[in-house]
Amino acid sequence: MQYGLRRLPLEGLVNARDLGGLPTKDGKMTRYGAAVRSEAPRSITEKDIEALKAYGIKTVIDLRGAEEIERHPSLLCGDESIDYHCCPAFDESVAFAARGKIPFTENFDMAAKYIEMAERRKSWVCNVMTVIAGSEGGVLFNCAMGKDRTGIIAALLLGHAGAYEVDIVADYSVSDQYLAPVYERIFESMRRDMSEREIEKYLPFFLTPPDNMRRLLKHLKDTYGGVTEYLRGCGLGEDTLSRLRAHMIAE
Repeated sequence: MQYGLRRLPLEGLVNARDLGGLPTKDGKMTRYGAAVRSEAPRSITEKDIEALKAYGIKTVIDLRGAEEIERHPSLLCGDESIDYHCCPAFDESVAFAARGKIPFTENFDMAAKYIEMAERRKSWVCNVMTVIAGSEGGVLFNCAMGKDRTGIIAALLLGHAGAYEVDIVADYSVSDQYLAPVYERIFESMRRDMSEREIEKYLPFFLTPPDNMRRLLKHLKDTYGGVTEYLRGCGLGEDTLSRLRAHMIAE
């Protein structure tokens, strides 16, 4: 696999993306190979695993809860050359799809859920960021679909690195395009018991419209003054914040 890609062309992952290659407000660039976001590596091949190692992935952070991992184990867990961390967000409401349940009704507001998670799961954010800051080599972090919990962490990493909001939003919003083949299989199963009109009620859970991320970033700016200040509020010290940014920025 060629180094320095934005989307990683893997056989068993459709939503794997490198956070590198984005300009920062101080004239630098986010570093390729520092952080890769993806859905759960439950179907990756041996070729994929070797490709990720060759790409420099040395640390894996699984953002899912115990029940999700038990249902769909990560195939990167147990590899002797990979430092695997389970850092669950413990927010079941964004994980029901992975458990075969989708309880949402009309008017479900995913952006509000992101804001709620940012406020209620600060210790989770602190834990994940501390692992990334202390990692050697590339980090792959994932949840079930690689869009919600993973999207929050990606936005925080990029925001702290100084990436422009438009690029953070763009990185978030492309997930539903890459996940379209997965969703079509899910929708096909749902059509056995639901009409198209009923399925439409659940679309806010699956899609990643730009406004979701814009609202989260606005909340962090209005409430804390920005992403870095929010991370301080999560308990990250100055040394960890410095190492985190150094990890993400190309020299």
